Amino acid sequence: MIPIDSRSLAILTKLLDISTPLTKQQIADELQITPRMVGYRLQRLRGWLIEHDMELGMTANHEVYLIAPQHLREKLLLELKNLSKEPIIWSADERCKLLTFHLLTEENPTIMRSLQSIMGVSRPTISKDLGGVEEWLRACNIDLIKQPGYGIEVRGAESKKREAIATILLRNLSSSYIQSFSSPHTSKPKSTSKYRLENSKCFKAYLENLHLPTAARYVRRIESHLFVRFTDASKLYLLLLLAISVVRINDGYVIQDFSFGGHDLIKGKELDEARKLFQLIELEHGVIIPEEEMGFFAVNLCGSKLMPSSADLDKPRTLALDYHDPLVITEKFLSKVALHLHPIIRIDRRLIQNLAIHMRPILVRLKYDLPIQNPFLEEVQDEYPFIFKVAKKCSKVIEDAVGCCVPDEEVGYIVLHIAAALKRLVPNERPPFRVVLVCGTGMATVWLMVSKLKCMFPQIQIVDILSESEIYTYNLNRNRINLVISTVPIKNLDNSVIEVSPFLSPDDINEVRTRVEKCYENCSIPPIFGTNGPGLSDLITDETIQLGVRATSWKEAIKKAGYPLRIAGAIDQHYIHSMIDLIKKYGAYAVVADGVIILHAQPKHGVNRVCMSLTTFETPIEFGHPKFDPVRIAFVIGTTNDFMHIIALQQLASLVGEISYIEKLYLAKDANEVISVLGNYIEEQGSRITSTFS
Repeated sequence: MIPIDSRSLAILTKLLDISTPLTKQQIADELQITPRMVGYRLQRLRGWLIEHDMELGMTANHEVYLIAPQHLREKLLLELKNLSKEPIIWSADERCKLLTFHLLTEENPTIMRSLQSIMGVSRPTISKDLGGVEEWLRACNIDLIKQPGYGIEVRGAESKKREAIATILLRNLSSSYIQSFSSPHTSKPKSTSKYRLENSKCFKAYLENLHLPTAARYVRRIESHLFVRFTDASKLYLLLLLAISVVRINDGYVIQDFSFGGHDLIKGKELDEARKLFQLIELEHGVIIPEEEMGFFAVNLCGSKLMPSSADLDKPRTLALDYHDPLVITEKFLSKVALHLHPIIRIDRRLIQNLAIHMRPILVRLKYDLPIQNPFLEEVQDEYPFIFKVAKKCSKVIEDAVGCCVPDEEVGYIVLHIAAALKRLVPNERPPFRVVLVCGTGMATVWLMVSKLKCMFPQIQIVDILSESEIYTYNLNRNRINLVISTVPIKNLDNSVIEVSPFLSPDDINEVRTRVEKCYENCSIPPIFGTNGPGLSDLITDETIQLGVRATSWKEAIKKAGYPLRIAGAIDQHYIHSMIDLIKKYGAYAVVADGVIILHAQPKHGVNRVCMSLTTFETPIEFGHPKFDPVRIAFVIGTTNDFMHIIALQQLASLVGEISYIEKLYLAKDANEVISVLGNYIEEQGSRITSTFS
């Protein structure tokens, strides 16, 4: 039998076991990989199957199945099972990870012959594998040293070594496997094709030496003292990091080169809690721990993601800000994003508060180069490509504040917050179908799920948000819960629980719909996040252009600016009143450039179709903006829930920054001249605008 990698083997076994066609998403969900990875391995399996007198079939709905007689299926299944019982032969990627882990945890330099013996491969193979090891370590700011007659070892800051060890464990072992070591009475879960390295003796031996039960107790103590709940992923990282730190300190490897800025970053609670904790460790282990160790752990506490409380669903908690002011950075960031996605998100208080809460650990992680993992990055990029490109471009606001690049993993989490805010633009009613969410990944994922569920199922009321560990002590009956929706496996609960992908796949949505429709009907249709739609020249026409309009106040200016769209039936009178109310409540935030205002309100306040108008004022109007008053040109934009306004808004966002063109528009004598100026601008700048987000 020719070689086959572990994931392809898992996919093949699945297809052999089941005779009915499966979607790529179904296979991906079961194996905990992406549909793209499934598609790639299916292509590789085609040739392998042909050699074994089988074929891969596909239905009209792009479902895949195996074309093979039953006797051949049974024969091959038996061969594959026998193959799985043979000694493990590690792939090149797996060998690199094992070698990296060995070198990071080994006290003395290692010779090549020893590595050959550990891996069971030749010297040339080890030499090639070390190239991958060196590349991975370099990304962690750790050097791989190879000296003839001395051996091979890693050199770098102790803090970076600990982060690298924790990262390798988290990326290659399942959370349930790691957690089983923190509870003495928990049996080890069966290893899957995705986590083959759980069969590695070195990983198992290392985890057994970490005293994870004690570390888990320490982390629970921290949560209690700080009055917070870490996400399951952050909690797992913290207990690993803490346990690794204790072992390394006992072995004489102490952090002495970590500069954490003292109280400039951590004002009181995190550093105080780290000090109290390490004082206990000093007493228990009879060691002296320097301040740098406490600062390192305190910084990681600051950079950990927190679970939101149920109260945050409708009224986000007040922030306690102490570094770079995350709220200010968030507002600056969203002011840029709003120009490309929807003006209303600039004043979306829930988005601002939720993202500001998330921004604080982002700033800490960036400043101190802490590791960040985002298991949903590919899904985010696939599902929200335009939002991701906008967020990536606008993240320069964050980069300017911290002085370093924002990695895609961080951008991906930010995108989830923005996508959730955009989905909230869909009108919804408070639902009576009571639901609890269980999520182990963090606030951004929770908000996206909440917004999607409320958007698609107005009947649903999100009662609470829990971590995996909390659901087992939660009284479902007393809280009258109709359904538990979980992104992690939940054991020993009845059929009131369904497990879903954090992105709610079509199958997940159908499962929720089935449960809800037992009581309710007419679930609403979700909005489409696309970038196709009319451009600026399509929306601003003879009928929506007004020049030299007279107004004596900003209120009158708004009424007159919205007049052509109301006459055309594109907006209702209520929309005009809503625009006025927003200026009353939030001030002149809509004045976005020198002499230019972009007026808008929420789609549910009376927009009948995507529309835009342009109005110039005979006498400029004071709106109260400290920098950009008085306003000479007003754009009114009305959007619907399908986001067909994206292209026009993108063009408008670019236009308002071009002083010469704004001047031409203001001095235009008639509508034809305005249309000509807009046409010339779009033709001249079109390729540049498009390439910005391509």
